[in-house]
Amino acid sequence: MSANNTSTASCSGSDDVNMTSRCGKGCSTSVLVSVNYDQPELSVVALALLLVIVGTMLCNLLVGVALIRFRTLRNVSNLTHYHHYQQQQQQH
Repeated sequence: MSANNTSTASCSGSDDVNMTSRCGKGCSTSVLVSVNYDQPELSVVALALLLVIVGTMLCNLLVGVALIRFRTLRNVSNLTHYHHYQQQQQQH
């Protein structure tokens, strides 16, 4: 992997003769990092991202199928148990 570092500077004072090497007061510098991948590395990164995307889509499809097939999954069971627990507490 090769990375290109680019330095940028902006000066607000009158010291704008040599901004990149020396700045006076009111000068701020920041480093921008641009990551450029070679072709084999880019292929690996693209394949990894593709696998994550396809895996997410497949898992979401399986959840949808489970929701269609099993009606009990459509209810929030924690709320049902919570309301039942509250009713028991009120009776005592």
